[in-house]
Amino acid sequence: MALISYRNLSVSFGGPLLLDDAGITIDKKERICLLGRKGGGKSTLLRILSGQVKPDKGESERIPGFRVAKLDQEIPSGIEGTVFDLVAHGLGAEADLLRAYNQATQNLSEDPESPVLSEEVDRLQAELDQTDGWSLDHRVASVIDRVGLKPDDPFDTLSGGNKSRAMLARALVGEPHLLILDEPTNHLDLETLGWFQGQIQNFSGSVLTISHDRAFLNSIY
Repeated sequence: MALISYRNLSVSFGGPLLLDDAGITIDKKERICLLGRKGGGKSTLLRILSGQVKPDKGESERIPGFRVAKLDQEIPSGIEGTVFDLVAHGLGAEADLLRAYNQATQNLSEDPESPVLSEEVDRLQAELDQTDGWSLDHRVASVIDRVGLKPDDPFDTLSGGNKSRAMLARALVGEPHLLILDEPTNHLDLETLGWFQGQIQNFSGSVLTISHDRAFLNSIY
């Protein structure tokens, strides 16, 4: 069975059809590059596959527990918090408790004499002890280390290249079956580009890319 397949996809957004009875099937460990003219519906298809957009019409099938992550070409602005907070968001709601604990310990470090903050840290730690929280903590810390960042660094103080590393870490931490890349190399310097290519080469899942960077495509396909 394929990882995911769509049939008879149609999307218009109230205007001319961007996708008209389109279809796509992605198999395990497959690598696909999507090419086409500007405005032809490429990015719309990626957003449908990542769950960001619902088609007007279409049928889909996917494996049980299917996980997908998408790396957009532009780094979002206004992201607050640390690298750890950002990457933990890639785990979704299951990491809410972990993020709360991380924030509480940070608050306590700034005000170590506060009994309220101390009690909050103890309470959250006890909850993590009773759940799978510590394994999630290890997973987040491991992927942050893999991309060469420090978990406590504020995201908004990072260089553009390191922000790209953090965004990739957020995409990878959930161990997706399918990684979607939308023009991923547009804003990368040469050092970060070489590192990024290596990360994608070592990724064991399927990859769907929009890119016109032939050197990058040749390196990962």
